This record gives sequence, C-alpha cells and structure tokens, in this order.
Amino acid sequence: MTDTTHLGLPFIEDSQAQKHVTHNEALRILDAVIQIVVQDMTRATPPASPTEGQRHVVASDASGAWAGHIAAIATWQDGAWVFLAPKSGWRLWSVTDTSIFIFDGSAWRALAPSTNGVGLLGVNTTASAPNLLSVKSNAALFAAIATADGGSGDARMQISKQAAGNTASVFFSDNYSGRAEFGLAGDDHFRLKVSPDGASWQNAFIIDKTTANVSFNGFTDPAGTRRQLGAFGIVRVQKFTSSGTYTPDPKMTCAMIEMVGGGGGGGGALGTSGQVYQGGGGGAGEYARAYVTAAQVGASKAVTIGSGGSGGSAGANNGGQGGTTSVGSLCSAFGGFGGKYGSSSQVGIGGAGGTGGSGDLATPGSPGGSGLYNAVSATIAFSSGNGGSSSFGGGALGVAGSGAVAGGSASGYGGGGSGGSNNGAGGTLTAAGGNGASGFVIITEFCSG
Repeated sequence: MTDTTHLGLPFIEDSQAQKHVTHNEALRILDAVIQIVVQDMTRATPPASPTEGQRHVVASDASGAWAGHIAAIATWQDGAWVFLAPKSGWRLWSVTDTSIFIFDGSAWRALAPSTNGVGLLGVNTTASAPNLLSVKSNAALFAAIATADGGSGDARMQISKQAAGNTASVFFSDNYSGRAEFGLAGDDHFRLKVSPDGASWQNAFIIDKTTANVSFNGFTDPAGTRRQLGAFGIVRVQKFTSSGTYTPDPKMTCAMIEMVGGGGGGGGALGTSGQVYQGGGGGAGEYARAYVTAAQVGASKAVTIGSGGSGGSAGANNGGQGGTTSVGSLCSAFGGFGGKYGSSSQVGIGGAGGTGGSGDLATPGSPGGSGLYNAVSATIAFSSGNGGSSSFGGGALGVAGSGAVAGGSASGYGGGGSGGSNNGAGGTLTAAGGNGASGFVIITEFCSG
C-alpha cells in the first residue's frame, strides 16, 4: 500500500530518496481536503486567473482542463489544477450557495439544516427577506402527531401579530397580486376582504370581536345589519288571542309578525214547506306576514284582534264579516266575508276570503262553501256550506238534518262558520248560521345575547 485509505495521502517508503517531496505532497492534500471551502458548485470551465489554493467542485458538463473530473475538487496548486476525487461522507462549504454539501458516493447534495435559529429556509425555492420561509409546492400538509406517538392528536396553526394595529392574516394572490385576505387586518375584528387589482380593497364582512355580531357589505346600515344578522342567542315568541299591546323584548333585534283576520259568519236559512234550503259558509280571514326591525317597532305597538263574524240569525239573514287584525301600521289582515242566506229567493253562496291587508306577504283566506237547495222535494236533503279554513284554524263543517239545523261555529283562529240548514218537510222553518272564529297574532322575536 502506497497511500492512506481515506484521504489518499502518500506514504514515505523505506530507503526512499527525496522524502521531503512525498511529505510535502501529503501536506498539500491535507490542506486541500481538511475544512474544505469551495467557491462554487456549478462551474464547468476553469476560471481565467485562479489564485493559489482556490478550490471549486467540477460541474457535470466540465470542459477544458477540467474535462473528465466531474464532482472532483479542483485545486489550483503551483500553477496547475490538482483534482481530488471525493469519497462518500466528505463535506464542504460552498461560498456562493452559503450551504453545506455532502458527497453521497455519486453526487454532492445540500445538507438540510438541523438546528434552531435558521435565518432563511427555502423549500424547493430560495428564501429571501421578508419571506424568511419560502415554499414552492403544489400542495402542503400539516398533520397532527397521534397520541400513540406522544402527540395530542390536534393540528393547529397560529398566526400572531405584535399589537392590535398590526395584521395577522392569510393572503390570497393572483400571480402575486392580492385578491382576498381574511384575518385580523389592522385591528382585532375578524375580516374578509377582497380586491379586483391588489390595490383597492373592501370588506365583504366583519365579525365584531366583542359581540360576535356580523356586518355585511352591500347594506345601507352596516351597524344595524350587524345587529340584525348577528348571532341570535335567544328566540322568543309572543302570541295574542285578544287585543292588547306588543312590547318587544329589550334585546330584540328583529321579529317576524304573522297574523290572520277574523273568519266570516255563515248565512242563515229560510225554508218553505216541502223544500230544502241551506245557507253559505263564511270565508276565512286573510293571512299576513311582516319582517320588522327593533327600530320599526319602537317601544310598543297596539295589537288588534279581528273578531269573528256573527252567523246570520235564523231566517233570511246573511253572515257578518270578520274583523281586521293588525299590529300598529306594520301589518294587517282583513276578515273573511259572511255567507249568504239560503231561501226560495236567494242561493246561499259562500263568503269570500278576507283580502286587502298589508305586510311583506298577504294572502286571501279560503272562501266558504255554497249551500245547496232542493225546491222539488223535502225528502232529498243537502248539506249547508262549509266555512272556509284559515292558516291557523279550520272552518266549520256544513250541517244537514230534519227540520231546522243551526250552522256550526268555526274552531281555531280565522275560520268561517257554516251556513244554517232548513228541511221544510214539516212546514216553513228558519235556521241561523254559525259564527266565524276570531283572528290571531304570533310574533317570533330574534334577540341578541
């Protein structure tokens, strides 16, 4: 063996002449490979005017005096290039790359940083201030350490800013021009902002840090919208079956008012001997609905419950119209119309449903059914007209029977009464119509806190 195993240092042989030559050669090799610092890792041609001891790693496309020495350490010594072939595990520092490289047996590879306090870190790219950490990737993954591996199983990313006036956010860009940002931008309220050009920005929504209420862009009153669309902590319901006063909950921000007008009364009946006549049913009260804010309601509003229309009294008498239900001027629902009486001179037509109210939505009540008649024989009987059904109550069913039968009164809220029935087999008889049901109001309040 004439050289050492790892560095290839020449041995001084027994009885060798000029031993100083071999010794000096070994020192030169030690000087080249101990604490290796090269100028760069990508040079393919020798520099024009190298200085004594200057070192480079020969690139893969080397030419000229470096041809055939790929990955070798080229050192300028005594006016010539000397090449040291690296062995697996050799390490060096590249001045140009400011990085440590390690030889893996076939190529030099950058040594990943393994200590804290790294000033710059680039993954698949070069990091530079202010982006001290830069990652170039089509996807990124943050996975929790499982409890079985000593972790908590959680995965949480924290972005912390210095003070309230600073920004802690996630920024989205189109070719590095901002388009959207969410987080704490300039204060401690949570914001989502968008931009068409990276220069002008507007808030899409803001979540208040104290109340958790939300305000949206596009509304004329952002503060009011924040109250109305904020997190409703409580939903309360107030119901009115008789007239009174609506006093909102102190924390009410908005409310839905729903109501129905009074139902119409059924028509009476006047029978003739040997014939059958029935009155018409009363129409149902109108349904109305309105969405209102706390500002619209104010301190209170009067509530009026429309009464049910009276049934036509026995004989040739029409049913009465139901009353109008209302909450101040915010919403109103008209009562249903009464059914017509039935006799030999008038058909007992059912009353129309209530219509003409106000609110965001107002729909007519159902009409009452018409009473039938038989002017030929009292032995063939028919039913009187049904009362119309409302959104909050059914109308009364029509009646029939031997002799005079009074119409039925409506149940629930806003339904119409049915018409009276008269079977004149036993002579001239009269029957009264049924009463309509009174109206109703239900108010659903959405309260903050």
